Amino acid sequence: MEFIAIVVLIGIGVWTEIQIYKRCILPYIVYDCHFSKEEVMEGDQFEIIERVTNPSGLLVPFLKSEITTSNHLEFASNASTVNDKTRSLASLFSIHSKQKVTRVWKVSAQQRGVFNIEDTTIIGADLFGTYHYSNVIRIKSEVIVLPRPIDIDAYINRVDESQGERIVRRFILEDPFVTAGVREYTLRDSMNKVHWGITARQGQLMVRNNKATSKQSLTIILNNQLYREQLREPIKDQRLEYAIRIAAGELDKTIKSSMSVRLLANGTVGRG
Repeated sequence: MEFIAIVVLIGIGVWTEIQIYKRCILPYIVYDCHFSKEEVMEGDQFEIIERVTNPSGLLVPFLKSEITTSNHLEFASNASTVNDKTRSLASLFSIHSKQKVTRVWKVSAQQRGVFNIEDTTIIGADLFGTYHYSNVIRIKSEVIVLPRPIDIDAYINRVDESQGERIVRRFILEDPFVTAGVREYTLRDSMNKVHWGITARQGQLMVRNNKATSKQSLTIILNNQLYREQLREPIKDQRLEYAIRIAAGELDKTIKSSMSVRLLANGTVGRG
């Protein structure tokens, strides 16, 4: 009889423990996963941060999560599994009461694109491992990987570089917004160019001396189509990747020189 009573008490205790974890502990576990940066360059290293919080007063002995993202994001550790499109990495946690655990994974971007972390399923268990709880966590985090600029000047000689004497164009029309001093009035000058203040001091008509200027600009044309049907396909040709990096290098250099620039490209808008 005593043995049966002990078994019944143990069963009641296990059932009570399961109900506590089922209703009061595991559903309140807080899980978050996000990229440390919103924008990086090809080849840069950044982080994926996992954060698990146990707000309850009891230990959570087992909690498993699995990060799934693009296979173009390479983890520093060798624990990840890779297929044709995705890379996955499992995490195991044991969280004490009222504890927050943060885990940081080093990641490097191997290719340009827009990448995100897929929704994650967490699986937890009670003290005895008799009850398992699962929940799908919505992850809203993405990183934009920009193409690494290539300076084409380091590889080829530009055709527009000076190779000897060069004829400089002179513009016929003057720029009315650029004034380089004053000069005496001539019959070719219009009256709206007269500088009346200096005219009064000099005692003769003086006009503003406007200079001709040339405003430089650059247009970069990027052709992503090697053949007719290619615009409907994802870019996989390495030559096009180099072309994109060269265009990025020209944009970067031109913007730094304060010259106006525009980019013209064909192709479709897609995500990595």
